[in-house]
Amino acid sequence: MKFILLFLFFFSIHPVYSQYVVTGVLRDEKEKPISDVSISFRKIGSPLILGFTRSDSRGMFKIDLGTNQMDSLRLIFNHMSYAREEVSIPAKAGTYGYILKNEVRELKEFNISGVPFIKVRIR
Repeated sequence: MKFILLFLFFFSIHPVYSQYVVTGVLRDEKEKPISDVSISFRKIGSPLILGFTRSDSRGMFKIDLGTNQMDSLRLIFNHMSYAREEVSIPAKAGTYGYILKNEVRELKEFNISGVPFIKVRIR
């Protein structure tokens, strides 16, 4: 009898402490995986970044939301070769797929100047 009560108690509080994990895959327009994409996430309407991760060599990412207290969140994808993308998703466990578009970025010309530091030892 004690075992049954303990079992019921454990499964009745489990949903309160469950972890929410969002996973996904990032691909380019040719369906190839994109690695090293910086993914940050925040609560919608808030400027504060709650966390970040990077996509692996297969384009996959994983975000652990812990015990979730939000309705939805905003994912921001950044990569030097692709256009910045922002998407809103419900803040619950799920798997998503996104296609990022190529973007050519031109860097402006800049000069590096300064006094060179030379250390001379006299013996």
